[in-house]
Amino acid sequence: MTPEQHRDLLIRCLDNTAPPERWWDLGVLVFARTFFPEVFDSPFSIMHYNILKQLLEMYNPDRSRRTDRQCYINIHREAAKTTVSSFLFPLYQIYLKGYTSIVNFNGTNCEIRVGERFIMLCSETASAAENLTTNLKTVVETRTDLIPVFGDKHPQAVEVDEMTTRKGDKLWRKNAFITQDGTVVYGIGSGQQVRGKNVLNSRPTLIIVDDMYSSNSVLTEHNRAKLDYWFYAELVNSADSMRGKIAWLGTLVHLDTVITKMKKSDSWFGMVIPVISMHELSDALGHCTITADEVILPTPDMCATLQKTYTTLSWGERHTLYYILSIYKQSYENKKLRYFYQEYINVTEPPEEATFPDSKFLKVPLTVKWVKDPITFEPVYTLSFFHEGMTWTGRPTFTLGIDVASGESAKSDDTVLSVVGLCKWVAVVPGSNSLIDKVLPLFMHIEGGKYGIYDEVLQVTQGLKPGIADAVERLCAKYPIQRVRIEVNGQQGTIAREVRKNMREKRVRVLGTNAMVHYEEQFSQGNKEERIRSVMGSIVQKYEHVVTNSAVPLWNKCITQLQTLGSSDHDDYADSPSIACSSLKLETKSIHKTQQQVPLPPKEDYLKQKRPPDGRYAWESV
Repeated sequence: MTPEQHRDLLIRCLDNTAPPERWWDLGVLVFARTFFPEVFDSPFSIMHYNILKQLLEMYNPDRSRRTDRQCYINIHREAAKTTVSSFLFPLYQIYLKGYTSIVNFNGTNCEIRVGERFIMLCSETASAAENLTTNLKTVVETRTDLIPVFGDKHPQAVEVDEMTTRKGDKLWRKNAFITQDGTVVYGIGSGQQVRGKNVLNSRPTLIIVDDMYSSNSVLTEHNRAKLDYWFYAELVNSADSMRGKIAWLGTLVHLDTVITKMKKSDSWFGMVIPVISMHELSDALGHCTITADEVILPTPDMCATLQKTYTTLSWGERHTLYYILSIYKQSYENKKLRYFYQEYINVTEPPEEATFPDSKFLKVPLTVKWVKDPITFEPVYTLSFFHEGMTWTGRPTFTLGIDVASGESAKSDDTVLSVVGLCKWVAVVPGSNSLIDKVLPLFMHIEGGKYGIYDEVLQVTQGLKPGIADAVERLCAKYPIQRVRIEVNGQQGTIAREVRKNMREKRVRVLGTNAMVHYEEQFSQGNKEERIRSVMGSIVQKYEHVVTNSAVPLWNKCITQLQTLGSSDHDDYADSPSIACSSLKLETKSIHKTQQQVPLPPKEDYLKQKRPPDGRYAWESV
């Protein structure tokens, strides 16, 4: 190869400005195909382009702080993520060290200096990390043909800690080496000592975490908490404060792992790459014949034709639609469907097995009416909605559940108040004189935010800060709430006492009656997630639907927390309705029955109530 050819090739390898429509021209991919064809013998895809663009984004000059240079890539298995992130990308930094690369960041071409002083590779175990380091060392040691192009990168021994062993007159470790021009490469297993790691007066400038978890390491809450602490307290803080960059890549093996927190944090940027989108997978499954025990797939030719219409396959050349459906079939028939969604779709709970499926929640507009009771002649609070060609009417009574926040910081949970009830709904069957009734739960109202104890007027620009005690009074005046149920743990007891005191002083009554609203306190113990799942899961599973008021603005927040229970940093909007639901007595009788409409007795036979001592019925003051 002539010097001119060398120069032209280096220019191509250093040009990382390729747009998505020409992803194969990305400089890192050109480097891989040109110099390591024996390793990268399978064709790349735009998925690998996207992975490398995420890694290069950490070098964006606009990301001036170390906390801005932290990315995650939640990716399905068999995506060659280890080969691309822990082999190709470090090799690119080693061989092109000192050169200037042109990278496109948000439409702007920028010059960045290639190369790192200290690359740390982290994997689940020390042996796995050692393999990553050894693979790089072997390439740098054996590929002498690359010396004329990139210079001598021959690895040397480096003493990284007191565990280094002697080989001849040199100090060697299988998981550490230093190149001829001073790039340190060090491998470490998750949980190993990393605090204060400093080699040749340098802390890690690039940390790549590849498959930090295994299926076994996430089995217990203790193990997960231990790994989370090590990652955030030890590994992340070991990066160089000025030049440090951290990339986390892995498959979702449990909701309670660091990737779930990263997705919700402003300090991390990244992407989620499933083998195929949920929407296109659902469409493909519609072409299958699925029974209780078997999945019959379309023919390979039919799948190939169908694949041409899909756009979300991550690596269609290798993971064809027929292959993906075959994995689904195997998992389904072996009753391991959860693992398919976890490993390939990055979802821990299959839609087929969801505890809180969207289909269970009947979101409808509710109409409020006050109708006169035929027996007492007093107005009664009723609700109605239209569903299945019929108008359903019910007379609900509610419980108000309150989850009190433990703090008022931006990251703390909100105080949430939920109005929930269990109601018998009645409808007239069209074209007949028959009634049909159903007992269904009802989510009437949800509100939340940063509450005080009593309403407080803040600065003009901030408006009113609501108080829990006053909010209880307002809700009891709006809905026929029979009981107020508040969670009491620790400092929440002070707020609970004020709520109770206010209810007694104001003599808060059930709307439309003279009965006092009952006050209850709930002392929660044990795992909150399990308690919420138990209470709410039993409600959802027992009844045909859960009626939800479409006018509730925060319902989406509630259902999202229910469906991501265990993975979300917050559970306040899921806990509040569970506090209310814990007081509901589930109907044990048949919830579906049909009866003949019975004519009302003559008006003169009705029993008349005696007028209360104060001279008026409760509803007359409403």
